[in-house]
Amino acid sequence: MSDGFLYKPEWQGLLCTQCGVCLRPGRSVWLRHLKQKPHYLRGVPLKALVELFATYGLLVP
Repeated sequence: MSDGFLYKPEWQGLLCTQCGVCLRPGRSVWLRHLKQKPHYLRGVPLKALVELFATYGLLVP
């Protein structure tokens, strides 16, 4: 798993351990979160994480 993120299949949830939040499903949500402080991701690293997150079976609240 990528540093700072934890996928919990038993919860169907994705946690950002750096920010202490559970990320909702959705590409736009992930992009917004990853582009902001403290991550500031752009380019290839941003695309790679979004593609990884898309493979998870996240529960829609």
